[in-house]
Amino acid sequence: MAARTSSIGDIDALPELNAGASAKLLGVPLVAFNRLCRDGLIVPLSGRRNAYAVKAVVAGFIGHLTDKHLALSPMAIHLAISPHTLTTLVEDGVIERPGPQGFPVDRTRNAYLSHLQKKIKAVAAAPVEKKTTEQDRLIRARRLKIERENAAADGQLVDLDTIIKINDARDAVAREQLISMVDPICDFAARGDRAWANVVRLHFQERLYDIMAGLSDPAKFTAAAMAKYKEMFHSDEEAA
Repeated sequence: MAARTSSIGDIDALPELNAGASAKLLGVPLVAFNRLCRDGLIVPLSGRRNAYAVKAVVAGFIGHLTDKHLALSPMAIHLAISPHTLTTLVEDGVIERPGPQGFPVDRTRNAYLSHLQKKIKAVAAAPVEKKTTEQDRLIRARRLKIERENAAADGQLVDLDTIIKINDARDAVAREQLISMVDPICDFAARGDRAWANVVRLHFQERLYDIMAGLSDPAKFTAAAMAKYKEMFHSDEEAA
């Protein structure tokens, strides 16, 4: 049987190539060509480290393109994901671990597609949060208004004007207590005797401590403030 020939003659008669020339022939980087050699897809000539037959180079590359197994990076590119994502899917049991020849392309692709379909179904089945409409907001506003009115009727709420008046009463109590110190201090100061200076200071401190102690007692201060509140804001109403 005659040897197979091409348009350029007998392919076996073509000169041998080194790694660089072989990579250029295949149109791939030298690194990719060396990887094909490491994977055993392209074998150098017997006894030659950097010499390859054209036929062996082409046949090995065609076998690589039609191989049903891929290494990590090519498989990740095939699935349009990163190698890290592919490794994670393997660790999670979504995709089977690669064998000595790499990932089985068909099974790996089908497993990944099945994984995506499950995720899509899970998202579709998830409850959709109901958007608040204007009517919902109005209903909620009415419900809150009714709740406030009921709480006010039960004495659970105090209107803002009352709170302001009570605070004014508290301020008035504190102010009266502080002003009550003025007359005794003025009496001491009117003596004009330097010997009374220390007495004035001690009296001032004692009175101030007494007042502050009274103001710091919530029950006592609140009682005084409420009495002042009635005096300030309800005396006219009771007289009328």
